Amino acid sequence: MLSAVNRDGQLIQLAGGHKPELLQAEEDSYFCPQCQEPVLIRAGVKVTPHFAHYPNSDCPSSKSGEGSYHHQGKVRLWEWLQAQGYEAELEPYLPEIQQRPDILLQTKTKRVAIEYQCARIPEIEVAKRTTEYHRVGVFPLWILGGNRLVRKWTDSIQLTSFERNFIYHFHDYRIYFYDPSTNQMLIASHLQGSGRTRIFTSFNYVPLQQLSFRQLFTSSIHPLNHMPPGWKSFIKTKRLRSPGHISVKEKRWRQYLYQAGIHPSLLPTLAYLPVTSQLQIAEAPWIWQSRYLLDTFMPASIGTLLPHRIAPRVNTLLNVSSTPSPLEEYLNLLFQLGFTEKVAPQQYRKIKVVALPRTIDEALQQDEILFNSLKKG
Repeated sequence: MLSAVNRDGQLIQLAGGHKPELLQAEEDSYFCPQCQEPVLIRAGVKVTPHFAHYPNSDCPSSKSGEGSYHHQGKVRLWEWLQAQGYEAELEPYLPEIQQRPDILLQTKTKRVAIEYQCARIPEIEVAKRTTEYHRVGVFPLWILGGNRLVRKWTDSIQLTSFERNFIYHFHDYRIYFYDPSTNQMLIASHLQGSGRTRIFTSFNYVPLQQLSFRQLFTSSIHPLNHMPPGWKSFIKTKRLRSPGHISVKEKRWRQYLYQAGIHPSLLPTLAYLPVTSQLQIAEAPWIWQSRYLLDTFMPASIGTLLPHRIAPRVNTLLNVSSTPSPLEEYLNLLFQLGFTEKVAPQQYRKIKVVALPRTIDEALQQDEILFNSLKKG
């Protein structure tokens, strides 16, 4: 930790301290603000100066296992906020919830706890901290360390169930990564789920000195029919490749298609649309969209109102309070593509027939036409 209390009860911070100040500090006695146990100063050529508990301490903060990467990152974030004129405290102790955020920021309208998370911790601990912050009127802003970024593709990232706890929704789904070694913030915005751990996104790497705190929450608002980069090639691969190992859900879905006399590779493009809230749906888009198409949309006659069948189950995200309506988003995409007409809020009329591809070439050609229409949207 980077702050402790001296024998006079003053909060002392090691962040930004020069060598003479550090040597002087080492002559004093310090105590943990949380447990009141004595702590010592650790510093070295490769070690960021910090306070540490003595061995065998029972204080929860002594179990955090923070390294120099984490220390360096939160200090730079703190300095970045101070340079913008914000009232920011480094590692303040909040006794009412017995928590110590990395940074506590006071804006004009609210208090913000910034948690810079570089290591995996139990998800139940993340949920507990988040809930407690909200309980005392503090907004928790989690920023992941750049060491947690898994980018296997040029157009997408991989997010496990742990990283999904740090997704926010400000105009769009987004997640933040900060790398102190490059001093860059990555705002991965317009997150688009694929039904798997692969998440399509728009990458925005910004040097910290060129970024304001307010810009973390602003966005270029993409239209509802926005086409994520790489989605078309992703669906092409889905059509052409053998699925390999498949889940129980996908196996049942394939049996469902078999009974309907349709091969998975010959589904219409309308079964593969990039619905914005797919990120909160465990079921793959082609599963729930093809079921709606085959069970509801295709049997309906031209000119009839489309019934709202059971929508796919929406999973909650820890830091997203709004509840999306994926079926409404899907019907709106059909409207954008000219297959439905919106006659009233949440009411759509079918105005165009969906053609089933007979060959892979026809399916890919249909993808090309409709996905390009979404791009132009």
